[in-house]
Amino acid sequence: MAVDDTIVIDRVGNRRLEPHDGAHERTPEGYAALVDGPRARLTCEDELIEAYRAGHGLDLGAERDPARLDEQKWLGLVSSRDTTVFDDAGPRPGPPAHGAGDLQVNPLFRVEPGTDDVHLVFRYPSAWYAFESGLMRSYTSAGERVDRAAFEEIVAGRPVAETERLLRRWVVLGMPPRYARRPGTPPAIRSVGQGLRRGARRRLRSSSRS
Repeated sequence: MAVDDTIVIDRVGNRRLEPHDGAHERTPEGYAALVDGPRARLTCEDELIEAYRAGHGLDLGAERDPARLDEQKWLGLVSSRDTTVFDDAGPRPGPPAHGAGDLQVNPLFRVEPGTDDVHLVFRYPSAWYAFESGLMRSYTSAGERVDRAAFEEIVAGRPVAETERLLRRWVVLGMPPRYARRPGTPPAIRSVGQGLRRGARRRLRSSSRS
């Protein structure tokens, strides 16, 4: 059981808005009805991102009317018997979370090499991704031109003069080492492939012993 019966339901779809993300979607009132007794707050992705970009935690102090979220596709629900959960989180200390880890070029940027520079162009990988993440266009750069030498430094994980600006515009992100790779190269599939092979070998050994 969660501490103080705290429950967080993150990024679920509003059934009133299409396209639908499966049969499990509910209306805002439907999500609110899931909680019986404890205090609860409905929120939405727009509110969460606005707070994050302002350097604040999410303020859950005020009660929410589910009807005000009718035009919001992606919703969240926080429920808890611990009333401090609903305090205003205030300013968030430290650097932005998307800068944690090895800074690399955001994989959503296509790399177009030029004569003297590199053009990094934002693009959605699919129509569904664009629908799910449409708000990204309000804070992500549409494109940036970076000096070739600076680009190579960024790819190597080293800071350059433009790093702070590129991080602010989501052109570079902090990436776990296993996911960091040179832009334009295919993602590593060895972890999945190796896992499948290990599983197949274990099944073969088990069947041979039986």
